[in-house]
Amino acid sequence: MATDTDADLQNPDVDARAIVMLVAGFLIFAAISGIGLRFYYMHAHVGLAIQPRSFPEPRLETRNGQDLDALQKRQRGQLQDYVWRDRERGLVRIPLARAMEIIASRGAGAYDPLETPAPTPGPTSAAAPAPPSTPSLTPAGAPQ
Repeated sequence: MATDTDADLQNPDVDARAIVMLVAGFLIFAAISGIGLRFYYMHAHVGLAIQPRSFPEPRLETRNGQDLDALQKRQRGQLQDYVWRDRERGLVRIPLARAMEIIASRGAGAYDPLETPAPTPGPTSAAAPAPPSTPSLTPAGAPQ
């Protein structure tokens, strides 16, 4: 007895021959590809491969203590010695302790610029307005 829903279902018969042919074709393709690649790599690249080369010996530090002492001595010298950086401009590298003393002696203005920057010239025009006049802050009767 067939109902309306049975007519809409797919036929349960599977074509086994088509599936076997598909699987056999894939296996043959994979086998031929493997044999072809093996032949290619065995015969086509003869002499083209990069020959292995030996690596240089590692450069190990054999005098660790002496090297460290020399490094620390050089660093201490940079922190503790006076050295001319640029004689023409009068630049000197000073010891770190002295630099901290100078900064501490300047107090609250320690990080203010050493020199006031020069005023930059602004655009000049003939129609520039005059700056507003400020009232005099001197007491009356005092010499100006």
